Amino acid sequence: MATITCVCETCKKKFERPLKRYNQWLRVGAKHTYCSMKCQPRLVPLPLSERFWEKVDVRGLDECWLWTASCNDYGYGHIGVSGKKLRLAHRVSWELHNGPIPKGEGYHGTCVLHHCDNPPCVNPMHLFLGTNADNAKDKASKGRVVNNPRRGSEHPNAKLTPAQVCE
Repeated sequence: MATITCVCETCKKKFERPLKRYNQWLRVGAKHTYCSMKCQPRLVPLPLSERFWEKVDVRGLDECWLWTASCNDYGYGHIGVSGKKLRLAHRVSWELHNGPIPKGEGYHGTCVLHHCDNPPCVNPMHLFLGTNADNAKDKASKGRVVNNPRRGSEHPNAKLTPAQVCE
């Protein structure tokens, strides 16, 4: 099997690597060569605040600061915290600026609400705390509640007409 001679970046020791592995290594865009795991430096993860602000388009104080990384199905940004756990970006923004969110009563606990009604916004000036009831009132006051859901044959998924139901 063909090999290539490499030099470890840490200990400067020469070592042989199979040519096939070396070509795979180049294809994936690897930039460093180490003779063993001992020589490979451990990656130190960036603090949450640094990782967070890399993903935010910060604008003026009165403007929305938009989350530029991944979002959930409702448009709210999310970020991995402590390994695998995903947290909503606007809640993390609140905690970075104001400290921990107090525990609230009820299933949802304390909510972090938006003055601007823009889900990807993480500007701490646009955020405020409230209960689930406050969230529902805020939603209703801003006209985001569906008051008259379509029912019966007017519903888009309806399969039967009123006449078919009577039959």
